[in-house]
Amino acid sequence: MGGMKAIDVMLPSHPISVANCLSAAGSLAHDWRVINLKAGRTLCLIGIVLLLAGRAEGQGRFRVTHNAGVRHDSSVRIEGQVVNDGDRDAFDVWVTAEALDARGKVVARGITFASPLLAGRRSVPFVAKVPFVDGVETFRVAVTSYRDAGVVQSP
Repeated sequence: MGGMKAIDVMLPSHPISVANCLSAAGSLAHDWRVINLKAGRTLCLIGIVLLLAGRAEGQGRFRVTHNAGVRHDSSVRIEGQVVNDGDRDAFDVWVTAEALDARGKVVARGITFASPLLAGRRSVPFVAKVPFVDGVETFRVAVTSYRDAGVVQSP
C-alpha cells in the first residue's frame, strides 16, 4: 500500500517549484512596493501643485492701485490703496514698489508695511518710497508678503 504523498508528486513533476513560487511572490511584493512608491510620488506632486495653486490664488486676491509718484529729494513717494478682494483677513501686509526703466528692468525698489490687519473685502492706504533713479519709465506695485488669517500655525 505504498501510496505516494501528494507533495512528493507535485514538486518534482510540476514546472513551478517552491523556490519559483517564493521568488514570484517576492517579485509581486516588490512590484507592489514600486507601484506604491509611484503612487506616493504622484500624490506628493499633486499636493505640491495644489498648495502652490492655493498660494497663487491667495496672491491674486489683492488689488493694488497707486499714483504715478511724486519726487521728494532723493526718493519718489508712491501713494496707493491695497484692496483685499478675498473673504479671509490678511495679517502683516507688505507692499513692494519697483521702479522700471524703458526695458522693464527693475532699477530701484522700496518696501513698505501696509497694515497689521487687512480685513476681507476691505482696503488700506499705503505710502512707499523708492530711491530716485534717472531713466525710470513706470512703477510696478504689488503685495509681496502677508499671513493668511485662515491658516492655523503651530509653534
